[in-house]
Amino acid sequence: MIKDLLKRIIYPILFDTIPIIVIIILSAIYVEFIPQHWGKLTLITVFIVGWIACKLMPDKYM
Repeated sequence: MIKDLLKRIIYPILFDTIPIIVIIILSAIYVEFIPQHWGKLTLITVFIVGWIACKLMPDKYM
């Protein structure tokens, strides 16, 4: 029962929010330490996180 609940509710929420959280945290780090290039680095991070997410769960993102 708990395992079914995790599969239906918790896992989709986690896999939807983890990439967004990673992008936000890395963007904040870029702004703090490399402010002149944070926009470029954020775009590259969005691409890399999206690519990894598609590799991990191809049925969800394709």
